[in-house]
Parts: sequence; structure tokens; C-alpha cells
Amino acid sequence: MTEGQQASLYCKPYRVCSGIANVYWKWTKAGGQLILYGSYGNGMGNSLTLTPTADDHNTNITCVADYGSGVLETTVTLDVKFSPKILNSSQCMVEGKLLVCVCISRGNPLAPITWPSLTDFSVTSSSSIQTVNSIITMSAADYHNTSVKCISSNELGQAEVEIPLQNYTENRPNYELDSNHSSNAVLPWIIAGVSLSLNLILLTSLIICIKRYRGKSQQRELGEEMNTYASLNQPDVGQEYSVISPRTRGVSREGPGVARDTP
Repeated sequence: MTEGQQASLYCKPYRVCSGIANVYWKWTKAGGQLILYGSYGNGMGNSLTLTPTADDHNTNITCVADYGSGVLETTVTLDVKFSPKILNSSQCMVEGKLLVCVCISRGNPLAPITWPSLTDFSVTSSSSIQTVNSIITMSAADYHNTSVKCISSNELGQAEVEIPLQNYTENRPNYELDSNHSSNAVLPWIIAGVSLSLNLILLTSLIICIKRYRGKSQQRELGEEMNTYASLNQPDVGQEYSVISPRTRGVSREGPGVARDTP
């Protein structure tokens, strides 16, 4: 198939004794999108008409024949030819004394890339599926224009683009701005971390002081309790030194030989 040109697919189911099959189509588009075409045939065949694009290349279309008692199906992969297209990711950049240009094109068949009006340069090319990638390197002092032309072509057509030159140093202020922005974004986290650390240190010091104060208070209270206990157990000194009253003997008036205690 060719991009932009209408094409038809034809599917003919087998005849079986159970009857005529109903035919429909399943088209799996790029990205996995599934499209159903519910057209039913008369058992003699069924066709699907479509106009493919470059994005339809390598997609799958399945013909399904439903007999009621069973289903048969077959799948084909579309091969769509299309003229080359140069991708927007192509660019040219001056890096110091060197001019480096990248040109990327997509086409089927593969579309080689050329760099007209350039001399004395080195080129590296690679391809994958329908994509061609070409990179040139040359002295920036040998090129005085403001853009570089990139051309890609195959049997279906040709594409070309003027790629403007960009100075690598012009992008550095943006990079520095991004760096400053990143630093400004990180600064509040640093301040928060330092603040949290100081709070933890102050809290720890406060806990230690409280524990020391409580320990001294407990020791003081224990000492007072011990002194009180000692004073309560001390014997009464007055009882040890109680005065014993003296007794005096006297002579009875009733006569000699009879004596009595006189207070």
C-alpha cells in the first residue's frame, strides 16, 4: 500500500455444512487501539476499503469468520510506503570550535540524508526500521551561514529543511537559572533540617536538666527523712538524768531506840 492511496482487503471464508459465515474485521492501530468493522458477507467473501497513512505501517488487520459453532480468523500486517519526513528533533549547535548537526528523517523505503553545500566535514549515519539518523561534525570557523540544509529522499519523494544554528553558550544562562532555582528549592529544606536539629538539642538539654534537678530534690528529701527518722528514734535525755530525791534520817522524839523516816 501507499500512503494516501485507497486500497482494499479481501477475505473469503470457507463454506461448511453448518451454513454461511458472518465476516467482520479487527484493526489494531498504532498504540494498541482496536477498531472493529462489523460488515457481514454472504459467504462468498468480504472486502474492506481503506486509505492508509504513514502511521498505519506495520499495523495488523484481522479477518474473522464466525460460523456460530466456531470461529476462524487470519491476520495480515500492512506495509505502507510513504515519502520521507524530517523530524522536529533535528538541530545544529555550535559547541566551542565545532559545529555539530543532527538530521533525523522517517520514510519507507529508508530515505538517506545528504548535506549539500558543505565541505570538509565528518558524518556518521545509522538507521532503524524506517528512521535514518545522520550527524555531521566540522569546524565552526569554516562555516559562516546561520543555518544548515538537510535533505532526505526516497523513491516516493524528497524532504528538506533549513536547520538554524544555535550557540551552546546561549543555553547556559537557562541552565544556571535552573541551578539557582534548584538551590532556592533546596534552601528551605536545609533551614528546616538545621532548625529541627537545634530543637532536638535544646529538648535533650532540657530533659537532662530536669532529670538532674529531680535527682537532687529526691536526695534532699531523702536526707530530711533520714534526719527526722533519726530524731524520732533518739531516747529522751531527760529520763536518763532524772533526779533522785535524798532521804534524811531523824531521831524520834518519843524516845531513844525508836527511829522513823522523816520526809
